[in-house]
Amino acid sequence: MTLPLEGVTVLDLTQVVSGAVSTMLMADFGATVIKVEPPGGEPYRKFGTPIRGEKGETNFNFLRWSRGKHSVVIDLKTEEGREVLWSLIDQSDVLVENFKAGTFESLGFSAARLRERNPRLVYSTVSGFGHGDLMKSVGSELPVYAIIAEAMAGITYLAADGDDQPVWLGFAMADILSGVLAFTGTLLALRQRDQSADHPLRVDIAMHDSSLFMNDQAMLRYSLTEQVEPPGRKYSLQSPWGFYPAADGHFAIAVMTPAQWRGVCSVIGRADLADRADLQSGTDRSKLHDEVIEPAIHAWAKTRSKHEAVALLAQANVPCAPVNHAGDVFNSPEAQSRDMLVTVEDTHVGAFRQIGNPIKLAGVERQETPRIRSLGEDTREILTRVLGMEADRITALQSAGVVGGR
Repeated sequence: MTLPLEGVTVLDLTQVVSGAVSTMLMADFGATVIKVEPPGGEPYRKFGTPIRGEKGETNFNFLRWSRGKHSVVIDLKTEEGREVLWSLIDQSDVLVENFKAGTFESLGFSAARLRERNPRLVYSTVSGFGHGDLMKSVGSELPVYAIIAEAMAGITYLAADGDDQPVWLGFAMADILSGVLAFTGTLLALRQRDQSADHPLRVDIAMHDSSLFMNDQAMLRYSLTEQVEPPGRKYSLQSPWGFYPAADGHFAIAVMTPAQWRGVCSVIGRADLADRADLQSGTDRSKLHDEVIEPAIHAWAKTRSKHEAVALLAQANVPCAPVNHAGDVFNSPEAQSRDMLVTVEDTHVGAFRQIGNPIKLAGVERQETPRIRSLGEDTREILTRVLGMEADRITALQSAGVVGGR
């Protein structure tokens, strides 16, 4: 079965995470993704931990979202470079960029000009606050990273430690979610383009919107009651619900039904708690969680490993899981059986495994091992194949520094 995006050509002008996630998903499903980078490469080729292989050095962060993309180097600060990009736009179905709002337009590539030049082009953007006049009073002229969007949208307030100090989630949630939403929005626009003569002028994804979407519970509570959702790890509607210490780590419990609550009580040897009138509802139990329930679970679990605790709770049909680190997950049957660790080839470090695509289409899968290209590896091939450019012309552009790579 063919991949659903075969025959779709995507111009990828993204950098770092948010836009790169969307174009990697497109490449996974068969799109020809042409990643356009400036001379020297995009920032993520140099940001973070260097990884040295037998054939050179690359960057840990760049490896994350770059599989399956062709690499072309074009200097968009030059007039000739912009002309080359316009020629590629003429031949493309999708263009994705995640520059700060207004940057791409300042180079002469406005949404209106893109539509005029290629009426069938789907133009997708990811930015901090979207394209418009909103949020200018709070710093939208500055670069926006995931931690900024999450803080402004109330996510960071909820993710507090025991002292109610805001805590970073540990990963760029706003970036990754925005990339997935850009992927979704682009597919919707492609569908509309192919169904009718019209489609959106721009797919406009804002990282602040994405973060706010994840904060729906706290926002709805405030809308209905004007009460602010309390920060921290406690859940006010159910208990036991959260993370509990074992002898060698932690495990999670999520009780939603009376039967599950009775199961917990049976496993930990506290049948008396199941019969208490003040512990019959999830809300009532949450009020006594710190005083009664957490100490009871802790007393039972402190001499057991997290896996032993989980095994016993699972036998009683209690939703539970060990709190795993990356090493646990990497070797887990769940990750292996769902093809969530895929082999990727990189020019410098060779073959390695990374997280696969979570969208599974039965009977649809990529056969070849995806590669991560070196900077500018495909410049000459793309300009020749896509634009029909003569070899002498490409050489002249390379000599002038307009395009780079091989």
